[in-house]
Amino acid sequence: MQTQYYAGWDGGGTKTLCRVLYQDGTAPQPFTAGALNPNGTVAGQCEATVADLLRNMAALPGGLDACRMLCIGAAGISNPATRVHLQNALQAGGYHGPVTFTGDQQTALYGASAGRAASCSSRAPAPSATAKASMAAKPAAAAGAA
Repeated sequence: MQTQYYAGWDGGGTKTLCRVLYQDGTAPQPFTAGALNPNGTVAGQCEATVADLLRNMAALPGGLDACRMLCIGAAGISNPATRVHLQNALQAGGYHGPVTFTGDQQTALYGASAGRAASCSSRAPAPSATAKASMAAKPAAAAGAA
């Protein structure tokens, strides 16, 4: 097994899941820690979660230095202050490698598209003629039932 790996954190309001993938394609058991939502947890919770996750990563073969990329997905990550907060916690925990941040919307889109490239748009596609007819019929049917 190679020691270089990639790690991903899925931070939530109650727990954070960490998955690791070694460059040879093997993956150890995922591990969890506490909440990782700087916008919705008590003071110190995020720092404790980051420290716990980094302790687990440090125990992997090659330690923190073997991590080629860390991706952190969490709610509220688009807030620049949140990113700085997490970067400071990472550095305090001994991680100085590359890191990328993704919001829940990006993580959900990636999962929904089965990992294929996809993009979001703030505009929904126009409904088809069949969908328009169906939507128009619903209020009329509801009025007739009243």
